Amino acid sequence: MNGILSLSKHGLEKDVFDGIYDEPGIRLSVDDLSFSYNPKKGLKPTLEGVTLDIRGAQLLSILGPNGVGKSTFIHCMNRILEPTEGAVTINDYPVKDIPLKDMAKLTGYVPYSANDSFPLSVTDTILMGRHPHSKLGSLDEDLEVVESVLKLIGIEDLADRMFNELSAGQHQKVMLARGLAQEPRILFLDEPTSNLDIKYQLEITRLLKRLSRERNMLVIMISHDINIAAKYSDNILMLLDGGIYAAGKPSDVITEKNLKVVYGVDAKIIDDCGRPHMILVDNEAQDTDDGEFSISVPKVYPNVRFPSKAMAFNMSESNNASEGAICFEEAIIRCEGLTKDFGSFRAVDGINLKINKGEIYGFLGPNGAGKTTTVRMLTTMERPTTGKVWIDGHDTSTDYIAARRSLGVIQQQNSLDKDISVRDNIMHHALIQGLSFRQARERMAELCPIMELDSRMDDLVETLSGGWKKRVSIVCSMIHDPDVLFLDEPTTGLDTQSRNLLWRMIRALNHRGTTIFLTTHYIYEAESLCDRVGMITHGHLIAEGTPDELIGSVGRYVTVTAPDDEQEPTVRFFATRREAMDEADRHAGDHDTIVRKATLEDAFLEITGRSVRWPTFSERPSASHTATSAS
Repeated sequence: MNGILSLSKHGLEKDVFDGIYDEPGIRLSVDDLSFSYNPKKGLKPTLEGVTLDIRGAQLLSILGPNGVGKSTFIHCMNRILEPTEGAVTINDYPVKDIPLKDMAKLTGYVPYSANDSFPLSVTDTILMGRHPHSKLGSLDEDLEVVESVLKLIGIEDLADRMFNELSAGQHQKVMLARGLAQEPRILFLDEPTSNLDIKYQLEITRLLKRLSRERNMLVIMISHDINIAAKYSDNILMLLDGGIYAAGKPSDVITEKNLKVVYGVDAKIIDDCGRPHMILVDNEAQDTDDGEFSISVPKVYPNVRFPSKAMAFNMSESNNASEGAICFEEAIIRCEGLTKDFGSFRAVDGINLKINKGEIYGFLGPNGAGKTTTVRMLTTMERPTTGKVWIDGHDTSTDYIAARRSLGVIQQQNSLDKDISVRDNIMHHALIQGLSFRQARERMAELCPIMELDSRMDDLVETLSGGWKKRVSIVCSMIHDPDVLFLDEPTTGLDTQSRNLLWRMIRALNHRGTTIFLTTHYIYEAESLCDRVGMITHGHLIAEGTPDELIGSVGRYVTVTAPDDEQEPTVRFFATRREAMDEADRHAGDHDTIVRKATLEDAFLEITGRSVRWPTFSERPSASHTATSAS
């Protein structure tokens, strides 16, 4: 028996965690662990009676909704927090008794977000990870390790950049490099891919799995991307209500029943080369005539009431519109020649945009492409080096106060006051925006139930998880009922249920006239929600159009061929399904090949020159079109 995980809260016990290696070199045990942030107040513990035993090197993913204790769990395991009850041991040694320097050699930690005020270069920031190993005369050796992890993560070009000048996604890569430079036996990661573009989400997860094998390392990763966890994890824990609800191999944990109970969502699970793949659905989703499953995002959230604002677009025909097309009014967001330099580095280079009233516009790009810098200039938080911005006709360089009244912003990093309650934070934002106390209370009564904040209004912000803080930020940004709403990666850190709620909310806001400007690394969000999409890389806008136009520009169908999970897949685009099936026929007998419709994610990766997800919503060809390598 290589490992036992006891689901004591539910009275279950089963053998899981076989691990990749049978060596006893890594063993992490948790015995009846409980944790409460306020034990003296009699509040319900965040974690209660958790027991498990993990043996062997592997990639273990921890899943669960916001606020169920995922971050608290790994903080207890790596000694950031001391359990209220119970014990954690590594190789039978109590964690609380291991000297701190030895603990730092044994375990590494990559936090959810980093302090972006580090006045250090990227190299110096990563070098901090070598501190447990450093000794007199070891600098050259330490710098060699830093150089190797820079190459491993693919960020050699950032080595001399200042950490506080980087984007959120680049911060995340640097912190991952610092964790790997520590050369730990156990690596804890708190949502390590949440701010990464789709290329790096895949590459980093694949890298972590490979390193767990090559370095005989136990990797424990919190994730909100269920499909990536299912694709690459050796084992999965699913947390709910302070305990472990389900555990085991991905196919045992990622089931329609478990997703319904834990996340409260309806989902269809399809087979993805022997791994489960989740597709979110709703009651309106149905099978299409050609046998492919339809993905539906509801247009309006049924419990939202927005009585005050008239529609900002009309459905009537015009001489310039095709039948049934939405005819948008004049541009509400416009910029010309927008450029931003940080010293000698040009983050944004001559961007021109025109966003119409009533439009949902998606702004996509890899990490460091200039998305957040562009949003900050459009929302008057950053002054352009050159170029002009107009919001609802107001020139932001001369009339920025009027421009600000028209917009709301949800930023990547929250601007909440952690020392006051949720209610006081929202009221503070409302008063800043000029609302009266009565108006603020009415808007809070309208918005807070949508984000399920009713029971958390008197909680201090510092006690909330990252996902709950995001919900509070969303309400703050919409409290003054803006005409334009900027959302800079709003679903980062949100669980599947919360993300689904936000999608519905965006639809509802747009339905009653709010213009939405959305940046996201979840490309399927843009495909489902956006009227038009712009793609940016290296500070340049390189493509723009409707999702369907952008998909059509590369091909309607794709074939995806890959020898195994560890290697880069080969993707080919085709105009018709017949052409794609013929291509699959030609590769029969070589490697496993699938044929499916192209998605906006495929178009994004092709246009920006990134690698591809393996695979997305897959459509298996008939038996004659599928072959598996003999090896």
